[in-house]
Amino acid sequence: MTWNITTIIVCALLALWSVYREYIRVSKKHLLVRIIAVALAVLALGCLVYPLTYTTNHSTTGKSKILLTEGFDKDSINSTDSIFTLDQAVHQQYPKAKLLADATELFVDTLHQSPVRVLGFGLDEISLKQLANHPFNFSPSRLPDGFTAINWPQHVKAGQTFTVQGVYQNTSAKALKLALNGLHTGLDSVSIPANSNTPFTLKTSPKSNGRSVYNLTVLSGKDTLQTESLPLTVEPTQLVKVLILSSSPDFETKFLKQWLGSNGYGVAARSNITKGKFGQDYLNIDKVDLAHLSTGLLAKFDIVVGDLSVLNALSPAEGSALQQEIAQKGLGLIVRADSSDKKSNWLQSDFRVEHQTGKQAAPSALIIPGKGKTAKLNIDPDFIIAQRNTQTLISDEHNHQLAAVALNGSGKIIFSTLHNTYSWMLAGNQTDYTAVWSALLDKALRKSAATENWSVKTSLPKIGEPVEVVTESAAPVGAVKINQEMVYPAQNPLVPFQQSFTYWPSAYGWQQITSSNGKPYWWYVWQKGDWRTLSAAGKIALNRKYIGNNLGNNTVTKQIQQKSHVPVPKIYFFILFLMAATFLWAESKFFS
Repeated sequence: MTWNITTIIVCALLALWSVYREYIRVSKKHLLVRIIAVALAVLALGCLVYPLTYTTNHSTTGKSKILLTEGFDKDSINSTDSIFTLDQAVHQQYPKAKLLADATELFVDTLHQSPVRVLGFGLDEISLKQLANHPFNFSPSRLPDGFTAINWPQHVKAGQTFTVQGVYQNTSAKALKLALNGLHTGLDSVSIPANSNTPFTLKTSPKSNGRSVYNLTVLSGKDTLQTESLPLTVEPTQLVKVLILSSSPDFETKFLKQWLGSNGYGVAARSNITKGKFGQDYLNIDKVDLAHLSTGLLAKFDIVVGDLSVLNALSPAEGSALQQEIAQKGLGLIVRADSSDKKSNWLQSDFRVEHQTGKQAAPSALIIPGKGKTAKLNIDPDFIIAQRNTQTLISDEHNHQLAAVALNGSGKIIFSTLHNTYSWMLAGNQTDYTAVWSALLDKALRKSAATENWSVKTSLPKIGEPVEVVTESAAPVGAVKINQEMVYPAQNPLVPFQQSFTYWPSAYGWQQITSSNGKPYWWYVWQKGDWRTLSAAGKIALNRKYIGNNLGNNTVTKQIQQKSHVPVPKIYFFILFLMAATFLWAESKFFS
């Protein structure tokens, strides 16, 4: 500061002295121009010494931040960037990365606008919630070979088929073998071709009730590449009683009765012979008079299967009893559409059937959600029109609804346009016949009153990760014990009968929940490294969804506007000084 003031004072004195010297010259020619030239020369000389600057705005993107997650590639890291991680295992693998307590620390410093780039398989759900809609760039790593999708029922009834379906990614040049094992026994297997992403289905029929853990093993020759656990609970079957009402004896009813009887169902069948007379058959059940339907009779059954024409022809008392038992007591009803044009006020209120005139029955595979595709079956051109209050149970290859379900009070009504599933049995195809009728019967089954219904909402719970367990009950459950540890509930503010529990398991394997109101509930926890490819695929999908939802907030690559002081180039003042001095010299030499 002292130097700058000194420079100004010296220049001011020099300017005054120079102007005075020009003023006292004998020759007064060009006096004004000479004074201006002198002043400019002194000014230019002073500017050569004085540090003149000007303020300007300039753009910068800041220094990038790299967040390493599981599966990151070291070759994609730029050592000039700031590197962080939230994972202790990643920190051990790459010690140069700064270990953060949570994801919010990425955005609390003064460089909060710096771009954040996530490498690896991405952040978990908890970390994404911590970001509070902060955007980031995501560069996912390539998925390792393994299971990219998997589905299996964790609870089956004794005698039911245990089916495992999924997709396996094999990028190696060698075919692999995928085997389903249980109780140290090989149960089913399939080959996974080289360089493929292959869907697979494995099946078995469990022989013993209770909890067990099956295994999926990936083999390359005699080498075991991967083993994953499949927990399963086989529940003892309870006698399900089915009442069949048919307009006349036919093949569909005949084969349905035989299949139900051979699979342990209790069956009572009533078919019309003449007006007021019925044929009655019984399998695995005590005989009971079926001539007149009443609430007392219907209470003895769990499911009613009836032709639409028969149900429409019921007397007012019988129809009222059936409707009451469904709505108030949870009885399930499966309606088989037929040629009847008469419509019931309540049976078809949720189901509208479209008949495509001029078209004949045509073969098509059936699509059963969760069970895949069946062999082809001749289906009539009668389709159920989709409505908002119905759920599709079975459709054809063209997405036409062939069977749908709707709630009716406490029970369910299923409407089906399938008439000749028996042709599968004639062809020896019991698998697809079982798949269709199991789907219909399981959906319609009257649910027994349960004090508590438990479910695990977290997919593939693992050690050290939070698990959400939900219960639904008429009365509040209160605190429960999970593995002898007391855990307290959080009440769902929107659903009064639903409570949730958050638990951090410390050991893998079966976990037990014990409450004061009901019987123990068992669920399974996997080890940290289990289902690695599946978990990675889930994280990648979760991070991409997060980024898609926050595209509007994406300022990660936005340039930062900053103000800075830029020095004025000295060359301009040197040129100005040179021009003024040249003029003064020339004027004194040639024009004075």
